[in-house]
Amino acid sequence: MLNGRSRVLLSVVLGVCLLAGLFWRWAFPPRHEHCISAAKMLLRSYAEANGGAYPTSRQGWGDALLKLNDQTENPEDWSSVVTGVDDRGEVFYEALKTGADVREEACSRVYIQGLSADSSPGIALLFDRVSVPGGDHARCRFRANVREVIYTSGGVGMTIEDEDWPAFVATQKALLKAEGFSQSSIEDVYGRP
Repeated sequence: MLNGRSRVLLSVVLGVCLLAGLFWRWAFPPRHEHCISAAKMLLRSYAEANGGAYPTSRQGWGDALLKLNDQTENPEDWSSVVTGVDDRGEVFYEALKTGADVREEACSRVYIQGLSADSSPGIALLFDRVSVPGGDHARCRFRANVREVIYTSGGVGMTIEDEDWPAFVATQKALLKAEGFSQSSIEDVYGRP
């Protein structure tokens, strides 16, 4: 049997443990489910099966990403690689179910269609539309806001902090222009200067 003093001490210890657990869950969200590295593998697999070309669609880049669904063995997990943090992929599932157009503005990751494995290796192929603290791989409310990026070369793991985003965009615009993209198509992705 616990005496009064032991009960108080036990209550304090349990209370501290509970608060520490709640703080940990708040500070470090528990999920890593939007793996951009897996997107890299799906895109590479698609390119290998299609003469080096990454997916394209006349309906837009959102619909081009739908073609990656055929590259995976588990369609239930497919959308998590082309969507960003906290996006459940509803826009893709709806399009697969109904044949509707994938609205690019509803996509949480941006895809640059019209590239191939032979394109300049520094061009971003897929990136997070919005930044989050720590990115998907290192989510933490106390870290800098970052976006995760993969490149035409297959390179991945690059995170761009918000403060570096304008320079990244300027570089990407120049690379896309050198690749032969029109000014209007570049602005569709990265906006006007």
